[in-house]
Amino acid sequence: MNQTFYYLLLFSFIFCMGSCDKEDLILISPGGNEKVIEVKMYDVGLKFYLQNEQGEPATTFKEGENFSICCSIENFRETEFLMYDHFPPDEIGKVYKSDGTFVGVADGFPINWVDIPSIYYPGRSNIGVFPWIRDDINEQHPLPPGNYYIGFTFRFDLSNTKDEYYKNAITDEMKFRIYFTVE
Repeated sequence: MNQTFYYLLLFSFIFCMGSCDKEDLILISPGGNEKVIEVKMYDVGLKFYLQNEQGEPATTFKEGENFSICCSIENFRETEFLMYDHFPPDEIGKVYKSDGTFVGVADGFPINWVDIPSIYYPGRSNIGVFPWIRDDINEQHPLPPGNYYIGFTFRFDLSNTKDEYYKNAITDEMKFRIYFTVE
């Protein structure tokens, strides 16, 4: 009986440690079939992914290959709406080694894009593609072989809409992370 209690307690501890801190984290790991994070709320879709030089979603890149950070927001509603894109400026565009060591910020990320309201038209997507190395800036260097991740926090805020149905359409913050490998 005492041993059963011990194992139950140990299982509960492991389960809580594995899920309690990460329950709000939506992630993709390298080598898996999933390459794009997709979330749909309030008739608005968010896609977050990395793409290779051929423009395809990917989580594995060759040494020396450039990649881009991609984010799209699509309006599935029948009317246009205004939404603030809540991307914390101290998160988006940053790349880290898998151990959490900061590597750098993508050349292609425009910091002034943060917290700017955008108009989303019915059936259309606003897509941002931000390269790690941009030819006209060229402050970054190709990543050496290793394991990395990129992530950000996002929250849907449709509270500026005139549509009463969406007046209180504000979500809690969601954390996204994509792990990737350079071979």
